[in-house]
Amino acid sequence: MINYFETTWDTELLAEKIYPFMKKAARTYEVWLDEEEDGSFTMYAGYNEGSWAKNPAKELGPLKNVLSKLI
Repeated sequence: MINYFETTWDTELLAEKIYPFMKKAARTYEVWLDEEEDGSFTMYAGYNEGSWAKNPAKELGPLKNVLSKLI
């Protein structure tokens, strides 16, 4: 959706569909974050069946993309 908008500059679609969807996506990631004692945040995710990772790139990459575009 981001690529489509950046190609077409369809502001109506951005306002009606893309931006609301991205806000929901950001909120989904929010529940994955754990606040540490020092105030930083850590994401734990099971990117592979049977294993857990701390701040896995497969989840942080899309999160960074969504947050940078929302800003």
